[in-house]
Amino acid sequence: MVCFTIQVILCSFPRGVCQEFCSYTNIGKSQLKILEWSNNAYTIDAQHGPTQVPFWSFQTGSYERRPNWLVPLRTGFSQQNYLGMNAGDYGGGTPIVDVWRRDVGIGAGLVEPRPRLISLPVSMPNARQARVSVRYRRDQSLQPGESFHTFRTFVAVHEGDYFQTLLTYRQFMMKQGFQMAKAPESAFGAIWCAWGYGRNFKPQQVYDTLPKVKRMGFTWVTLDDGWQNNYGDWQLDPKKFPRGDADIRAMVGRIHQEGFKAQLWWSPLSAVPDSKLLMNEPDLALGNRDGSRRKISWWNSYYLCPANSRVVEYHKELVRKILVDWGFDGLKLDG
Repeated sequence: MVCFTIQVILCSFPRGVCQEFCSYTNIGKSQLKILEWSNNAYTIDAQHGPTQVPFWSFQTGSYERRPNWLVPLRTGFSQQNYLGMNAGDYGGGTPIVDVWRRDVGIGAGLVEPRPRLISLPVSMPNARQARVSVRYRRDQSLQPGESFHTFRTFVAVHEGDYFQTLLTYRQFMMKQGFQMAKAPESAFGAIWCAWGYGRNFKPQQVYDTLPKVKRMGFTWVTLDDGWQNNYGDWQLDPKKFPRGDADIRAMVGRIHQEGFKAQLWWSPLSAVPDSKLLMNEPDLALGNRDGSRRKISWWNSYYLCPANSRVVEYHKELVRKILVDWGFDGLKLDG
């Protein structure tokens, strides 16, 4: 037998929001096996009358197939939105989900001060209903008289789309002491990225586009993937920059001369197998439990170990070179 206790805290602002604290106590005389708990499990009915898309949803599950975060729900849809690792280089996400129809929506999520490996499943089992919940796999035995507590969760009922739930989550976290660093006004300027020219871009293409970029009101110019010789060594591509550092400094100088700030794309903690870095220092790679290397499928690379002091120092040196020696104003981080 289990005694279930739930504490609900209604929030004065915003309206329609409450936090929940749940506990379970084994009041029987024998041990209980717990495999999973579920909070905030709700079923939402579709509106009456014909509608092309009965529900839309906000889901941040990260998978190799790279699904959109804003997804229309159709009969048979199901996604777990597990916030652990779903592949070698995919996982994590904002710990909230939201489902809404034209007149009302409901969001649920986690308000713990540190990440938890929960799932936030969203499904549409039939043409008339959608479902959301917060779940956590917990392999535990509960002895007679013992209790356990679930994580702190919340539910938000709102008008409009998912954005109100995002604001609610931000307010909860700020009340726990989490504050975003104050960014300068220039950080919010519009960014033009040279990725439209692909990895095989030519520096002259960037130069020729700057006048149009200026007329359109952009304030940042980003040099994207393709400036480097490979992932890992991060040396300049000699075909694009035959004079090396002198050429990249000249490009940054030209971007500055035209009135823009300059940004460089970079994928930290990744290195291809044939990079000089890994060939000379193979121990820098992050290892799996079976001794194999942790792969990054999208880049066909390996992860570098973030706990390795040599990796940390190597990245510091790269950042100093990019921002100080080459003169870039910021980084576009990927991977």
